[in-house]
Amino acid sequence: MAREIKGIAIIIGDEVLLGDVQDINTPFIGKSLLENGFSLQEVLISSDTMDELSRALRYAASNADFVITSGGLGPTEDDCTRSCIAHAFGLKLEINEPYRKSFKNLLMELNIPWKTEFEDMTRLPSGAEKLAVNMPMAGFKLRVNNTYLYCLPGVPREVRYLMVHEVIPDLRARFPERLCYRRRVIRVYNLHEWEIAEKLKGSSVLNYPEVSIGYLPKVGGETWVTILVKGSSQEKAETLLYRAEQDVLKLVGPENVSGVDDKGRLEVVVGNLLRSKGWRLAVSESCTGGLLADTIVSVPGASDYFERGYIVYSNEAKADVLGISKDILNKHGAVSEIVAREMAKATQKIAGVDVAIGTTGIAGPSGGSKEKPVGTVFIGCAVKDRIVVRGHLFSGSRRDIQFTTVLSALKLLWEMLK
Repeated sequence: MAREIKGIAIIIGDEVLLGDVQDINTPFIGKSLLENGFSLQEVLISSDTMDELSRALRYAASNADFVITSGGLGPTEDDCTRSCIAHAFGLKLEINEPYRKSFKNLLMELNIPWKTEFEDMTRLPSGAEKLAVNMPMAGFKLRVNNTYLYCLPGVPREVRYLMVHEVIPDLRARFPERLCYRRRVIRVYNLHEWEIAEKLKGSSVLNYPEVSIGYLPKVGGETWVTILVKGSSQEKAETLLYRAEQDVLKLVGPENVSGVDDKGRLEVVVGNLLRSKGWRLAVSESCTGGLLADTIVSVPGASDYFERGYIVYSNEAKADVLGISKDILNKHGAVSEIVAREMAKATQKIAGVDVAIGTTGIAGPSGGSKEKPVGTVFIGCAVKDRIVVRGHLFSGSRRDIQFTTVLSALKLLWEMLK
């Protein structure tokens, strides 16, 4: 009978705790597990100290079916995962000959001399098996009592490889009877988180114990409504997910939904709309400095509809490149409704396109005033003969304001193209 298989991840390293390194391994680990019927219940971040990491290891092994660690397998003094596992579970560290042989051969090919530190890397807890023996990366697995432990390096590309080719296949073989999970992210605009929750109270499907609903406000006025369902089979999970998704779309209103999962990203949605109409887009950017164009062309096939972009940061650039009147710039300032309008209109004309966007604003942290504080942004959008300009006052860091401006520009374009 299918049951829930629970796991705990331990991310190891003082550099993660101190914020010097961002943990990008957990999202991939969690997503990979969920897609294959495994539930990641907790994520622990531990320092590189014997007592702290040993305590985390013992806790995880006592409360999960499997444990995945990331980090601490290198040759330096702070790479203590191997010794902490041995200490936590009363195991000896022993040379793993297949690992030692393949590692030594690799270093010889690279003309790197063998050192004691490398020898120590090949000492694994007794009973451990090296993952990807012939690959140039650390990593091993072992069983501690009734818990399976997978120790991965901290390098993201190596974590991805070992998860796909080693960890997931091993878990699938060990736990053939497990639940099936399905997840959907519905991207909602124009409604606050609490408004969405209020509307969804009318659903019967969303109150099923097999269905979990989450709300995640994002920058740019977007809210993710996440649906997670679990079933004893793929068919049951898919059926329940479809019913839950249809309920959400009906209750929040399809006009407020850009799409689902990655297909609902605004840069994807507006790209598809432009492609379907046979229209081309150009942008001129001041405060976003190229970030808008970069976001648009991050979508494969963007050349079907994206024509060009202008970065006109200074007043001189706005006048020289776009032909905006210096009188307008001097009278109203670069950050103004009229300049955003002129940027969109001029970009549309110069590039010879159907659609154009202009962004101008004060991203900070300096440059603001009482009349125009930091975060003041104007976005102009021209679609054929129609031009719309919207003013905003955003908050956050310089990067936050720039990114929010990009998403707001794409949202305005999406609404006009609809």
